[in-house]
Amino acid sequence: MLQGYDVYPKWELGIVLGMNVSSASPTKNYSITNSPASFVSKNGYQVGFMAEHYLQKRLSIQAKLQLQGIGYGRNADDVVGWKQEYTERMTFINIPLVARYAVSPNVMGWKVSAEAGLGGHVLSSTNSVIFLEDSRKNDGSRLQRSTDRINARNNILLSGLLGLSAKHRLGEAVLGIEVRTSLGMSNAVNSENRWDNFEFITENNYVDSDIRLNTMSLNLTYQRPIRGQYSVKRKN
Repeated sequence: MLQGYDVYPKWELGIVLGMNVSSASPTKNYSITNSPASFVSKNGYQVGFMAEHYLQKRLSIQAKLQLQGIGYGRNADDVVGWKQEYTERMTFINIPLVARYAVSPNVMGWKVSAEAGLGGHVLSSTNSVIFLEDSRKNDGSRLQRSTDRINARNNILLSGLLGLSAKHRLGEAVLGIEVRTSLGMSNAVNSENRWDNFEFITENNYVDSDIRLNTMSLNLTYQRPIRGQYSVKRKN
């Protein structure tokens, strides 16, 4: 009866769970000792809810509301005689919005799509830990100090998003895999408050550099269509 027509859901709702790897890129270095340093990638996570609205059978808009953890490290081998390892973990409320187009609607039962969009990150909390080791003694003993850097961070970050996804239907359920990268994320450091925690800066010889926190994410998704909400259009 429906031959010659495309039938597809108007909406799919679901959940997402995944991991990410960050890449901290300095845009401007700051140091009170002029010590060379390197930035280190850290693993993170994302978990939340998602909604996808189909404009056509192959074209859709997807939005998520998720909790996302992103981390990075900054290591310096010689800061006035000390080895320095700084690690920061930031938690965001993340709202990515992407357009998806199915470039291969059926590859062994999988619908493969390319996607592009924008991501908004609202900072929820931060936790920073710094380890200091006396390179002159080199006995393996380390000092550990922690601080909260939320006042020295920008509350809202924006980024571009590019990715690929694959979805497979099992009855009404839709299982999916997503690979997504964020590009050009805005500066995480609030330059106006860079020097506010002066005690921490002088005690550890550490000051924030301006950085962009780009991520590569791998997600697993589970979606279901809203019952009774389908579009029926004649095939071209």
